[in-house]
Amino acid sequence: MRDAETARRTRPDPGALTDASVALLTGDFLFARASQILADLGPHAVRVQTAAYERVVTGQILGRTGPAERGDPVAHHREMATAQTGSLTGASGRLGALAAGADDLVGEALAR
Repeated sequence: MRDAETARRTRPDPGALTDASVALLTGDFLFARASQILADLGPHAVRVQTAAYERVVTGQILGRTGPAERGDPVAHHREMATAQTGSLTGASGRLGALAAGADDLVGEALAR
């Protein structure tokens, strides 16, 4: 699901430069490649990735729906950002710890 932004951090959004289907397919390709790599790390890594992906999609849905009527738009934005960027950052920490052979406490600390 793609939002309507034309720029990301002052740079043109790839989806704004080309047909939206190309941007979606590129994201799908990257997700597939990441899945292949994670499969070699085992089922725990795949579970971390799928949980993060679920949160990203939840954040995208929140971005599409906007805050509830009379809801706090700042709180809504924070929830959306936590679901999207926060979940990916947390998953990166967990997966980095897993790939390095660190224990679950290290992975949890890096995820936070």
